[in-house]
Amino acid sequence: MRDDHICFACRIPFYGILFVFISALCFACTSTPTTEEKVQSATDRYFSLEHYFAEQSRRLTQAEVMIVKTVDVNGNTETKTLKITNWESELAAFMDSDINKAAWRNSYAVDSSEHTIVYTSLEPNLRTKQIKLKRSESGEVKEIYINNEISNLLYTSQEYLRFYPDSLYEIIRDQTVRIMGKNRYQIRGQFAPTTGS
Repeated sequence: MRDDHICFACRIPFYGILFVFISALCFACTSTPTTEEKVQSATDRYFSLEHYFAEQSRRLTQAEVMIVKTVDVNGNTETKTLKITNWESELAAFMDSDINKAAWRNSYAVDSSEHTIVYTSLEPNLRTKQIKLKRSESGEVKEIYINNEISNLLYTSQEYLRFYPDSLYEIIRDQTVRIMGKNRYQIRGQFAPTTGS
């Protein structure tokens, strides 16, 4: 087994494993832009989460940072210190929340202040409801918050994502599935101090 994944198969009830499977299936079925539909970076209307997290993935892979990673499924928790070998996979939920699709160019309200910009969905059927980006005085990204929601006859799902560069990232998914009830899935990755820091 790869050291960057935490397995609960031997510890959590069947419904927990089924919950993780359904979560992956549900998000795989949501509308995501194809390569042809993506607006090129030069013409992105909104801050590009896809490009930002692709760059973060490359940087973190090269840095070989250690992460204190906690995974919690319905209260069943496990924590390990490890080196992530596939950052693109680890940060996929953030990249998949990118809103730079040609059809969505006028689908988000933009509210900006000196160091904060907020994108809010104007259409109820869009999965990504809000993105909040905060920058430092020097213009560097210091916090990204994302709220995703899906609702249909089978299930409802709310996803909350937070990313603090070189500090912390968090993915929280609350899901209610008919018959199965409510479930919560949470990943929290804290960047371990580097040697000599």
